[in-house]
Amino acid sequence: LNARPTYFDLEPKAYQQEMLDQLQIERDHGRWRNLVVAATGTGKTVVAAFDYKRLCQQTGGRPRLLFVAHREEILKQALRTYREVLRDHAFGEVLVGGVQPEGFEHLFATIDSVSVRELVSRCGADHWHTVVVDECHRLAADRFDAFVSAVRPRVLLGLTATPERSDGKPILGYFDNRPDGSPAVELRLWHALDQQLLCPFEYYACDDETDFSAVPWQQAGEVAAIDRLVTGNDVRARLVLDEWRRLTGDPARGRTLVFCVSVAHAQDMTARLNKAGIRALCVVGDTPTDERRRAPEMLARGEVAALVTCDLFNEGVDLP
Repeated sequence: LNARPTYFDLEPKAYQQEMLDQLQIERDHGRWRNLVVAATGTGKTVVAAFDYKRLCQQTGGRPRLLFVAHREEILKQALRTYREVLRDHAFGEVLVGGVQPEGFEHLFATIDSVSVRELVSRCGADHWHTVVVDECHRLAADRFDAFVSAVRPRVLLGLTATPERSDGKPILGYFDNRPDGSPAVELRLWHALDQQLLCPFEYYACDDETDFSAVPWQQAGEVAAIDRLVTGNDVRARLVLDEWRRLTGDPARGRTLVFCVSVAHAQDMTARLNKAGIRALCVVGDTPTDERRRAPEMLARGEVAALVTCDLFNEGVDLP
């Protein structure tokens, strides 16, 4: 894993320093399990890395760290950030799939690897001084819930842009209570836009007239039901292409992420885009690791105009 050379000390931006200061205030009041809610693009991982750097300074060493996420891409990106902030390009190891780390002192691991290898029971609930859970709106899911309920770090830090879950399950209960019941740190999308920290964007919702009334929303079979309605649907696919052209002019000259409901849907749309003259690449969970790693670079260089995916680039990934 290569990190960009860092020849000088990185410094947090002013608003990130405010977030760091707020975390310190929480700990000064005895609250060590904290939730950071910050809009995508404002640098949640950067804040976590600077927070860990401060903990290193306070403890006089490198406290044991476990950084947990659900995707390998998120972990590798986070590890690069920590290495750059700490100016230590040998810091940390990744635990994912069949990779076996040399030690368990500073680990960046997928939740699946943590669960399958029974890491908490093997190493001990209090083995890690600091545990960071990225995209922690997933905490209510079984594996995340079991992990956070079992581990006992000195410092627990949750990171998310979207604490509200579609199933209504709260996540604040995993963290220490504040007097007003709010997260320790909160920088919402609308605040970030108001402060000109992020570029404004536009949403367009196009009615494709597909009848989704029979879909069992938030129940078993939801994805399969949607898949049956959209995959192979010639009329809908043609409408998508027409609206895309209407809004952007020439999709073939742009840079686009296309999110699909299933792998089959992603494969179907990729074939349709290429047939329409839009260079598209299908990137899903089963795509070989090297191809997944190269895909964002191909998009940035203009070698492809669209990456078509299913549940891969929708959280915690920065594209060049």
